[in-house]
Amino acid sequence: RIRIISKANIRYEGNLFSLRTDDNNDPVLTLSKVMSFGTEDRQCDRFVGPRTEIYEQIAFRGRDLVDLQIIQPSSLNDDPSIVSAELEPSPLPKTKPSEDGDSSADPWAGSSVFSTAMKSEPVPPPVDKASVP
Repeated sequence: RIRIISKANIRYEGNLFSLRTDDNNDPVLTLSKVMSFGTEDRQCDRFVGPRTEIYEQIAFRGRDLVDLQIIQPSSLNDDPSIVSAELEPSPLPKTKPSEDGDSSADPWAGSSVFSTAMKSEPVPPPVDKASVP
């Protein structure tokens, strides 16, 4: 997650969506799932309160930002009240192909259209069922 403070001293937090330059070669930072916390207790010309909405995306001009921080995700281990927690099992196995090229450890080996099409064996032409006796 990214935390930014705009020139208006409004704090925003969201996920980094993109970082690009505009037509004038100025940086543009786009965040997704953005929350606005307002000006909080920062010095400003005009107070702006926090918003309850979560914005799908907001694009910011880089030159209009006064602070940018990467927020480290909090760990459940940081909460002393948690006795235990279990993650939901992943639907994909956590295996990787072996280094000797054996794809038996790869659950996706041979299962995609692309892996079948990429084999070096020639593919026979389609058979016209009308011409088969």
